[in-house]
Amino acid sequence: MRILNVIAEGRFGGPQRRILEVAKGLKKNGIETMVVLPNYDSDRFQQLLTEADIPFRAIKIHRITKDWKHLFKFFLFFIPELLHIKRIIKEYKADVVHANGAWQIKSIIAAKQAGVHSVWHLNDTYMPGYILWLMKLVAAVYSDRFIGSSIRTQEFYGPHLAKDKRDMQIVLPPVDVASFDPAITAKAPDLEAFDGVKIITVANVNPIKGYDLFVEMIAEVNKMTDQPCHFYSAGKILANQKKLTNHIMNKVKQLNISNVTFFGARSDVKNLLKSADIFVCCSLSESGPMTVFEAMAMENAVVSTDVGDVNGLFENGKNGCIVPVNDATAMAKAVVALMSDVSKRNAMGLNARKKAITSVDVSCCVEAHETAYRSAVANSAHTAANKPLKEEGA
Repeated sequence: MRILNVIAEGRFGGPQRRILEVAKGLKKNGIETMVVLPNYDSDRFQQLLTEADIPFRAIKIHRITKDWKHLFKFFLFFIPELLHIKRIIKEYKADVVHANGAWQIKSIIAAKQAGVHSVWHLNDTYMPGYILWLMKLVAAVYSDRFIGSSIRTQEFYGPHLAKDKRDMQIVLPPVDVASFDPAITAKAPDLEAFDGVKIITVANVNPIKGYDLFVEMIAEVNKMTDQPCHFYSAGKILANQKKLTNHIMNKVKQLNISNVTFFGARSDVKNLLKSADIFVCCSLSESGPMTVFEAMAMENAVVSTDVGDVNGLFENGKNGCIVPVNDATAMAKAVVALMSDVSKRNAMGLNARKKAITSVDVSCCVEAHETAYRSAVANSAHTAANKPLKEEGA
C-alpha cells in the first residue's frame, strides 16, 4: 500500500512530527509513504524526512490563514495547485491520500479526481465558519474517511458532517516513548544550575497556547509560596507573533516577575523535561496536546488546562492534574501543591509514563493509521461492489 500524506504547513510541529513518526512505523509494516509539503518554512521537516529515508515532494502550496495575501493566493492558485497534487498522486501511484487539516480541500478533491481513496485528518477544536462551510461541501462528496485527533475534535466537527461520516476514528498524537525515556536521557545543564523547583512549559508563542495565563500563574505562585522556584518556556517565537511576544514581556515587567526564562526554540526538549520537576500546559484550546504526552513519557508531574483529551487520559491527581481553562489561580494552586510534595510529584510522574506507554506511544498511532487506510479502501470497495448496475440501454 502507498500513502500520499499532504500537509500545507511546513513549520515543524505536532502534525509534522506525527506524519514523520507514523511514516517510519508504517515503513516497518511494508507500507510506503510519500509526504507532500510546502517548499517554504519547511527546512527542518525536509531534513528529518531525509534522515528517516521518507520520500517527499516540496511544492508551492498555499493554505487558508489570517494573512490576507496568503489567503488570496490560496484561491488564486487553487486550480493549479490542485492539479499539481493530482499529478503527484498519479505519478506516485498512491492508494490513499491523507489530508491534514480542515482547510486541506485541495488534496481531497485531487484524490477524488485521480480515483484514489482519501482520509481526512482533523487536528483542532476551532475553525472559522467559512472554512467549516467549505469543508462541509467537500466532505459531502469527496472524502472517504475521517480521523480526529481527540474526542473533542469529533464533537466539534461532527455536526458539520453528513451522518454517515460522523463515525470519526480517534487517533491521539503520538510520542515515541522509547526515545522520550528519562532512563536514557541526560539532564539539561542550564536547568541543573538552579537548585529550586523547576517548572516548564513547551509551546510556540501564539495566542492559543495561553502565555498570558502562564505569566499570570507565575505571579500567583510567587504570592502563594516563598519556596525557591523558577519557570522556563521553550518554544519558537514566530515572526508573525512579535506583538504578542512584546505584550508577554511587558506583562512580566508589570507583574514584577524575575523567576522566568524564555528560551525560545530548543532542540533539546527531552533534556529540559528530564531536568524539570513540573510541566504545565496553559493552552486555551488543543486537540492533543502532544507536549503534554511527551512530558508524561518523561515522567513529569503535569498540570494542564482542560483541553483536548487530557481529561480522558488523566486520573486527576494520580497521573496528572487538570485545571479549568484560563484560570491562573487554579493552576497556581495545583503547582504549589506539587512543589511542596516531592513524593507526590514522583508518583504522578511514574503513573504518567505508564499511561503514555499504553495510550499514546507511536506504535498505537501507527496501528490506528493502518486501520484507517485499510478501512478507507475497504469501504470504497464495498460501496462500489454494492452499487446497482444500470440497466442495459439505460
